This record gives sequence, C-alpha cells and structure tokens, in this order.
Amino acid sequence: MVMKLIFFIITVACMQVSASGYAQKISINQKDAVLTKVFSSIESQTGYSFFWKNTDLTKIKVDVKLKNAPLEDALKEIFEGLPLTYSITKKSIIVQAKAPSLLDKIADVFKDTDARGIVSDANGEPLPGATVAVKDGKARAITNTRGEFILKNVPDDAIIQVSFMGYMTKEVPVGIRYLAIKLELSNSKLDEIQVMAYGKTSRRFSTGNITTVTAEEIAKQPVSNPLMALVGKVPGMMITPNTGQASGTIKVEIRGRSTVSSQFPSDPLYIIDGVPLTYLDVGGNSSYQYGSSGVIQNGMFTSGYGQSPLFNINPASISSIEVLKDADATAIYGSRGANGVILITTKKGKAGPTRVTTNISQGVNAVTRYWDLLNTRDYVKMRKEAFKNDGIVPTLLNAPDLIAWDTTRYTNWQKELWGNTGKVTRVNLNISGGNEDTQFSISPGYGKTTDIMTSSGSDQSANLAFSISNAAFNKRLKTNFRALLFQTLIQ
Repeated sequence: MVMKLIFFIITVACMQVSASGYAQKISINQKDAVLTKVFSSIESQTGYSFFWKNTDLTKIKVDVKLKNAPLEDALKEIFEGLPLTYSITKKSIIVQAKAPSLLDKIADVFKDTDARGIVSDANGEPLPGATVAVKDGKARAITNTRGEFILKNVPDDAIIQVSFMGYMTKEVPVGIRYLAIKLELSNSKLDEIQVMAYGKTSRRFSTGNITTVTAEEIAKQPVSNPLMALVGKVPGMMITPNTGQASGTIKVEIRGRSTVSSQFPSDPLYIIDGVPLTYLDVGGNSSYQYGSSGVIQNGMFTSGYGQSPLFNINPASISSIEVLKDADATAIYGSRGANGVILITTKKGKAGPTRVTTNISQGVNAVTRYWDLLNTRDYVKMRKEAFKNDGIVPTLLNAPDLIAWDTTRYTNWQKELWGNTGKVTRVNLNISGGNEDTQFSISPGYGKTTDIMTSSGSDQSANLAFSISNAAFNKRLKTNFRALLFQTLIQ
C-alpha cells in the first residue's frame, strides 16, 4: 500500500511538471525576424531547446506577434505556412523539413526547372557565343547562332549572369522561365578586345604594352596600304613612306632605333593570321634609313626599292591590327620580335544568316597648298639688288643667270612634279554567315590608285580573302582554314 502511494505521488508530480512546462507563457513581437532568432527567444523564455539538421533556417523570416501564448499555440502559429514540422520530446523541440505530399510529388514532375531565353546585342541582333551562367552556381551555357540558351535545373530564386567580351556583364533574376536579355556595349577602354601572341584578352587584363587599331578606325583611312592606317594611332611608332607611290615601301620603327649599324633595318615582325611574313632581301638593299626593300617584280626595282608586301592586303578585309611593343608582349617570338611585332587579323565569318556587304568608293588626290617660292621676276630683282649693294657689275662670268639665261620665263616646278590629280577607286565585297558549328567569309576586293606624280600608269591590286571555321565533336575539335590570294600590277 505504501509503494502504491509513493508511485501515485511521483506520477502526479511528473504530470504537474509537464503541465507547468506546456503552460509557460510566451510573448514575442517581431516583424520579418530570422527564424533562428525566434527560436532563441523561445528558449530563453521556456527553457526548451531547438534542434535541427541539414536545414538552413537563417534564410527563413517570419512575422510573430504573441502575448502570453502557451508553448503549443506559439509553435503552431510560428510554423504555419512554413515547409517545416516539429515534435516535442521532453525539453527538446526537433525541427525537420516537411515530407512532400503525393500532390507535391506529382507537381514536381511537371514543374519546369529549366531557364530559357535569348541574348541580343545593343542593336537587338542575336548575340552568339555569349556566356550565360547561374551566379554562385554550376549551371552554365553558351548561346547558339540565334542567341538562344537553355540552363538546366535552375532554382526559382537564382540570378542569371550574362557576359560577352566587349559588353557589360548583366545580371537578371530568373523570374519567369523565358528571358529576353539585351547587352550594352562597354564604354570603358579597359574592356576593348586585344589579340595577343597566344590568344585574346581585354585591355583590363593585358600585362604587355599592346595598342589595338580596330576595323572601324582602318575604314576611316583612305589608304591602300594598311600600314598607313596606323599613322598617328600608335604611341612610340614612326611610319615613314619612302616614296609617294601607294605601292612603295614604308619604313616602320617602334620605340626608336635598336641597332647602331646603318645596314640593318628597324622593321618589326609582321604576323598575318598567325603566320609570320617572311621575304628575303637577295639584293642587299635594306638599310636603316629606308628600311627593308620591297618585293621585286619582273626582276626590276620600282621606285622606292620595290613594292611593299603589305600593299597586297586589302584594308577592308582586316578585323584589327595589334602592335606589340615591349618585351612582355613580344617574348613568345624571341629575337625575331626584338624590333616589335605587328599582328594583323583578317575578318572571319560569324554565326547567323548570310550577309552580303558591298562598298564602292571613288576619290581624288590633290595637293591643296604649295610652298611660297620666288618666281623669276622676284629672283632677278633680288639678284640685281645684291650686286648693287656690293658695288659689283654683273657679267657673264659672275652672273650667267642674269646675262645668259632667259629672265622672262618661269616654270612652277611644284605644279609640274606633283600638280596632277590622282584618282583612287576601291570595290569591296564581303559574304559571310554560317551556323553554330561552321562559319565562312569570302571577301574579294579591287583597288586602283593613280598617283599625283605620274603622267601615266597606276598601282592596281586585286585580292581574295577566304576563311572557314568548323567545330566538331561537341566543340572539342576546331579547324580553321584561311587563304589570301592577290595579284598586283604596278605600271
């Protein structure tokens, strides 16, 4: 009887302790509060402890307004609408994620977790090759020829990040599952694309001294030789034509003289689409003063020791010209790049519909101003005044120009030598296009220049630039073929 009474008293005491625990009152008034902070407040008021596993509760925020509420009622209100459930064991509250219901599982099967969209440039044209990625995530894709992309398994709260070299990086929330993203050109000079010896980079990440001249800048220069388009564009680079002819040789010097010998030219190394330009000076006519001698046609020198080899390249077919000036930029070329390196990159096809571009131009060359020199009348007057001031009588011996020559004639040799009007004619055609795997470009061109110092004849050049690029086996095998055919006629 005594044992039964003791057991009954202990049971009643436990029930009273349990009742007193559940009967504790909770008062909380917080808005947009982090769930873990709400748990801490309850722990301090009741003595209960919260436990959870593999669940990040710091991102969950709730609005709580409780006043003298029992623990059970407080927990029901806090967990209402949350993807969580709880259970109370002694003085511990276990928090777990809710198990998905059958309806939730069916909905997840049909839920679209992919993000699709299209990326366009500043003009609204599709931008192939742009990088689309989930910020702080692993999903990544490259836009196709139509600027379209697909990202797999993208969370609803993800941020989509789109980048392309030369454009400002843009971030957009995934929101709806189809996105139309328009990139804007970067106004910063640091984001301009530069071609290096071993790839491409931007000026922001370039460590060498490289100057880039773009196709737009070249197109504004009415020149037949692409080297003349660099005049005044590259700091530390001196360009001096040896003749007045469009096909004549040109002396190029980067960062001053590099040799004391007068027999060695200071010309840099030219790289055209990755291929070094090499031509041999079999006549020994190169020098520091005039640079390397040009190409000889028909076994005879033209004025200026031959034709410039770069006269054969159509400026309209050039995508960019990079001038590498310091040791860091030219190190890969060794001693051949001691005088600097000039990289010439021709245009290649871009993915998209086939485009046909035609450019026909006609221009004239003329000297608009001449040196202000004495004519025959002024010269004779000056000479006679000089003899008078010295008290000397002009004779046939001391003044044949006054006695024997015809002082009534006058010839303006400036107009006789370069007073003609030269003509420049250029015809360029470009056909390019392709798909995501294969791109092509065909660029025929013709140019004819009549110099102001010639009475007849002209410098003519016909050329054809062709390129095709292909990527196969999931872009693991890439092949490029480029060809430059030309024919020049110097008369």
